[in-house]
Amino acid sequence: MKRLLKIAALAAALIASPAAAETVYVKAGRVITEANAEPLGPTLIVIEDGRIVDLLAVDSSEAQETVTGLVAENAMARYTDLSDKTVLPGLVDLHTHLSGDPSGEFWRAATTPPEYYTLIAAKNARITALAGFTTVRDLG
Repeated sequence: MKRLLKIAALAAALIASPAAAETVYVKAGRVITEANAEPLGPTLIVIEDGRIVDLLAVDSSEAQETVTGLVAENAMARYTDLSDKTVLPGLVDLHTHLSGDPSGEFWRAATTPPEYYTLIAAKNARITALAGFTTVRDLG
């Protein structure tokens, strides 16, 4: 019985402990941070647990050394080389109607079951995500 309690306590401790933070490094050729500003040059983007935590300007000649050093410090880190790409962290649309059907036949809303609009919303959400929007506010 004591052994069973020890195993249960160990399992509870493992479940309660926070998971290791995932770190991702993205080397970008250019980064757009503001609509009105010029893009940043070669940049190392540091992402921890899905959030951008740092943007490090890197000179092209020392970029690989910087990346190698940072990834070596964190053996669990992932690295993506987008040095020939322009990176835009994400767009936000605060006025969407994902479940709307722009066909113009508004009378269909009275005769179509709600489940149909769930399918329309899923299709429109996919199209929106593929267009670069990472956050939307659906107004119904």
